Amino acid sequence: MGFKFTENAFIHIPESRKLQIQESAKSSKVEPIIIEIEAIHSGLTLNNVLYSSEELNKEETLRSWTEPYPKPVIKNHDLRNDPLGRVISSTYGQSRRSIGKEGIILKALISDKDAIEKVLDRRYETVSVGGTAKHAFCSVCGKDVVKEGFCGHRPGNVYKTKDGIETKAYYSLKEITFDEISFVNAPADVNAGIIGVVSQQSAEKNKEGGKVNMEENQQTTEQKVEEQQTTEDLLSVIDNYTKVNESTQIEEQESEVKPKQQESNRIAEENQEYLESLKKQLEDLREENKRLQDENKLISEENEKLKSEKSDLEKEKQTLIKTNEQMAEYIRQRLTEELIDMRVYVGLEKEEEKEQLLKEYQTVSLRLIEKQLKEAKETLKTQQTIMKSAESLRPFQGATVTNPTLALNQEGSVLEDDGLITESTSTQKNENDLTLYEAVNTLVSFFSKK
Repeated sequence: MGFKFTENAFIHIPESRKLQIQESAKSSKVEPIIIEIEAIHSGLTLNNVLYSSEELNKEETLRSWTEPYPKPVIKNHDLRNDPLGRVISSTYGQSRRSIGKEGIILKALISDKDAIEKVLDRRYETVSVGGTAKHAFCSVCGKDVVKEGFCGHRPGNVYKTKDGIETKAYYSLKEITFDEISFVNAPADVNAGIIGVVSQQSAEKNKEGGKVNMEENQQTTEQKVEEQQTTEDLLSVIDNYTKVNESTQIEEQESEVKPKQQESNRIAEENQEYLESLKKQLEDLREENKRLQDENKLISEENEKLKSEKSDLEKEKQTLIKTNEQMAEYIRQRLTEELIDMRVYVGLEKEEEKEQLLKEYQTVSLRLIEKQLKEAKETLKTQQTIMKSAESLRPFQGATVTNPTLALNQEGSVLEDDGLITESTSTQKNENDLTLYEAVNTLVSFFSKK
């Protein structure tokens, strides 16, 4: 897993197709050409991807162009179509297209007739690389988006760092493996492109006597022969490589497919288990939902019942309040009447003032009425005690008996000598005897003085 800066896939070139390319080149009398390309330079591209000199100059990075197989030269990063050629060597050095910069310089064998023509007439001029990086570090937060996922900082946008400094977001690639190089019209590295054609024979034959203004036109005849031999050797290398690696590629594909198939089956099983788990959870949720609905229905019914009971209780409460008010008024009336009667009885009020007193006591508090009633009862109790004491102070008078020797008339009266009639049961009144009222007043005055 890595950061892919283009789409990539492994394309197996069958033997029949390779022979077709070779026969096509021979039959049309178009010889392959070798071109030099400045593939990628150190620095930041328009895609906001940073290629450091240290990473590009690593041996494993340069070796990835030719191992485990020569990487294809294609068009517009489209690996679905036949390659236009193959990379045969890679080095790192000073750029001839951008002074002061360094980059990867490739040599590629171009065997496609149409591509050769477009290279020579400079329709194919600029290039773009494609590959994979094991690490891609964000310039803003420093996170590795390959390992940790997208960090939220989009390349090309400006963000503030932890130090408050505004910086442009880009990805710095580490442990790079290149997969292909493409002819494109608008490269992200604006200085990436062809810097020369090594094989001059192809240029002279395809331009019909025209002159190609390339640096290789100054090569000697011996150099041309050597380069021709180099071309043939390269074709032989490709031929041998294809024969040796066809079976290996098939095995590699199978070895890659089998684990992927196993992984796919495992994922499918896990997904099926997860799906069954979700179904079970859904069923449980449905049952729980039904239970809650039933409970809610019971609660609603109970709530309605309670509302009805509350309404009945409220009515009963109002009835009781009204009854209590009536009873309180009745008790107040009775207490008021009892109080006034008692006060009249003990002599604190006059009988003829009862009606007026009843009206006045309508505005008196019940507590005051109870207090005065208690005082009136105490007064009555005191008077009763005094009256008992007064009874005990009355002088005792024994019963009188008529003299049996006296003569009585028909009415029971005694006939005296002087002819006067007296009652046989009459007694003589003592002038010193007190009436009950006088006794009570006397006792009250006596105790009051003390």
